[in-house]
Amino acid sequence: MSRSSRWSASAWAILCPCLFAMAGRDTPHNRAAGLSVAMLVAGVPRIVMPTLIGAVAEIYSTRVAFGLCAAAMLCALIVVRRLARQSAQAMTGMESPAHAGGDTTERPRSLS
Repeated sequence: MSRSSRWSASAWAILCPCLFAMAGRDTPHNRAAGLSVAMLVAGVPRIVMPTLIGAVAEIYSTRVAFGLCAAAMLCALIVVRRLARQSAQAMTGMESPAHAGGDTTERPRSLS
Protein backbone atom coordinates (compact mmCIF):
# COMPACT_ATOMS: atom_id res chain seq x y z
CA MET A 1 0.00 0.00 0.00
CA SER A 2 1.49 3.33 -1.00
CA ARG A 3 1.91 6.21 1.42
CA SER A 4 -0.75 8.37 -0.27
CA SER A 5 -3.34 5.58 -0.28
CA ARG A 6 -2.74 4.96 3.44
CA TRP A 7 -3.27 8.67 4.09
CA SER A 8 -6.49 8.72 2.07
CA ALA A 9 -7.84 5.70 3.94
CA SER A 10 -7.17 7.33 7.30
CA ALA A 11 -8.69 10.63 6.12
CA TRP A 12 -11.90 8.89 5.05
CA ALA A 13 -11.92 6.84 8.24
CA ILE A 14 -12.04 9.98 10.39
CA LEU A 15 -14.46 11.92 8.19
CA CYS A 16 -17.64 9.95 8.96
CA PRO A 17 -17.27 10.04 12.77
CA CYS A 18 -16.65 13.78 12.58
CA LEU A 19 -19.79 14.28 10.49
CA PHE A 20 -21.87 12.28 12.95
CA ALA A 21 -20.47 14.25 15.88
CA MET A 22 -21.31 17.52 14.10
CA ALA A 23 -24.82 16.29 13.31
CA GLY A 24 -25.47 15.45 16.94
CA ARG A 25 -24.00 18.71 18.20
CA ASP A 26 -25.79 20.94 15.69
CA THR A 27 -29.24 19.53 16.53
CA PRO A 28 -29.40 19.61 20.34
CA HIS A 29 -33.20 19.69 20.35
CA ASN A 30 -33.42 16.34 18.52
CA ARG A 31 -30.10 14.53 18.28
CA ALA A 32 -31.65 11.33 16.92
CA ALA A 33 -33.10 13.20 13.94
CA GLY A 34 -29.74 14.85 13.26
CA LEU A 35 -27.95 11.51 13.35
CA SER A 36 -30.53 9.85 11.10
CA VAL A 37 -30.18 12.63 8.52
CA ALA A 38 -26.40 12.27 8.68
CA MET A 39 -26.72 8.52 8.12
CA LEU A 40 -29.06 9.08 5.18
CA VAL A 41 -26.75 11.61 3.57
CA ALA A 42 -23.49 9.80 4.37
CA GLY A 43 -24.64 6.32 3.36
CA VAL A 44 -24.40 6.59 -0.41
CA PRO A 45 -21.09 8.51 -0.56
CA ARG A 46 -19.42 5.92 1.69
CA ILE A 47 -20.32 3.24 -0.84
CA VAL A 48 -19.79 5.10 -4.12
CA MET A 49 -17.01 7.60 -3.44
CA PRO A 50 -14.03 5.21 -3.02
CA THR A 51 -14.71 3.79 -6.47
CA LEU A 52 -15.11 7.22 -8.06
CA ILE A 53 -12.03 8.64 -6.34
CA GLY A 54 -10.00 5.64 -7.45
CA ALA A 55 -11.20 6.01 -11.04
CA VAL A 56 -10.39 9.73 -11.12
CA ALA A 57 -6.96 9.06 -9.59
CA GLU A 58 -6.29 6.33 -12.13
CA ILE A 59 -7.37 8.42 -15.14
CA TYR A 60 -5.98 11.81 -14.11
CA SER A 61 -3.87 11.87 -10.95
CA THR A 62 -4.10 11.61 -7.20
CA ARG A 63 -3.79 15.39 -6.94
CA VAL A 64 -6.90 15.91 -9.09
CA ALA A 65 -8.83 13.28 -7.12
CA PHE A 66 -8.03 14.93 -3.79
CA GLY A 67 -8.76 18.35 -5.25
CA LEU A 68 -12.23 17.13 -6.16
CA CYS A 69 -12.62 15.69 -2.65
CA ALA A 70 -11.67 19.04 -1.14
CA ALA A 71 -14.13 20.86 -3.40
CA ALA A 72 -16.90 18.41 -2.47
CA MET A 73 -16.19 18.84 1.23
CA LEU A 74 -16.22 22.61 0.87
CA CYS A 75 -19.61 22.44 -0.88
CA ALA A 76 -20.91 20.14 1.85
CA LEU A 77 -19.67 22.53 4.55
CA ILE A 78 -21.46 25.45 2.88
CA VAL A 79 -24.70 23.46 2.63
CA VAL A 80 -24.49 22.31 6.26
CA ARG A 81 -23.84 25.83 7.54
CA ARG A 82 -26.77 27.24 5.54
CA LEU A 83 -29.07 24.52 6.82
CA ALA A 84 -27.89 25.11 10.38
CA ARG A 85 -28.53 28.84 10.02
CA GLN A 86 -32.04 28.20 8.64
CA SER A 87 -32.75 25.76 11.44
CA ALA A 88 -31.59 28.26 14.06
CA GLN A 89 -33.78 30.96 12.54
CA ALA A 90 -36.76 28.63 12.49
CA MET A 91 -36.19 27.68 16.13
CA THR A 92 -36.05 31.30 17.29
CA GLY A 93 -39.21 32.10 15.34
CA MET A 94 -41.12 29.30 17.08
CA GLU A 95 -40.81 30.57 20.66
CA SER A 96 -43.69 29.90 22.99
CA PRO A 97 -45.76 32.89 24.20
CA ALA A 98 -44.39 32.47 27.74
CA HIS A 99 -40.85 32.90 26.47
CA ALA A 100 -41.78 35.67 24.08
CA GLY A 101 -42.83 38.04 26.87
CA GLY A 102 -46.35 36.74 27.44
CA ASP A 103 -48.04 36.04 30.74
CA THR A 104 -45.83 33.64 32.72
CA THR A 105 -47.75 33.57 36.01
CA GLU A 106 -49.48 30.35 36.92
CA ARG A 107 -52.98 30.56 38.28
CA PRO A 108 -54.10 28.10 40.92
CA ARG A 109 -56.73 25.63 39.88
CA SER A 110 -59.96 25.44 41.78
CA LEU A 111 -60.56 22.21 43.64
CA SER A 112 -64.29 22.14 43.08
